Amino acid sequence: MHTHFGKPCKFGHTLRYKSGGCVECTKIRGNSDQYKRIRKLRKQSERGRALVRVHRLHYVYGVTASEYSRMLTEQQSLCAICKVFLQEPNVDHNHITGEVRGLLCRKCNSAIGLLQDSATNCRNAAAYLDKYQA
Repeated sequence: MHTHFGKPCKFGHTLRYKSGGCVECTKIRGNSDQYKRIRKLRKQSERGRALVRVHRLHYVYGVTASEYSRMLTEQQSLCAICKVFLQEPNVDHNHITGEVRGLLCRKCNSAIGLLQDSATNCRNAAAYLDKYQA
């Protein structure tokens, strides 16, 4: 492949493929068996993407496909906090214990993370918003 020097990646490598990808990072990732397996699955269209998601759910959160489906059904495909329809559910989990709490939309999952998974911080934020509610 043709390469050139370009804008550094997040690790500071400047050698790039013509497509824009980092040569060094590609070499590092290419040596990982797990990365190779996931990359192969991604190439298999929609079915491949579903398999990657199932693999990731089990590998990262310890949730099987049937457990995930059950959670989605129990929540009626709605975010557990704001009740919007979940197009791409995020698995919410306790970062200390690893326990899965439920499925959230991206915004609510991010908000909980930014509030450091603290119920006190959430209550304080709610009180602050109530105080200035019009």
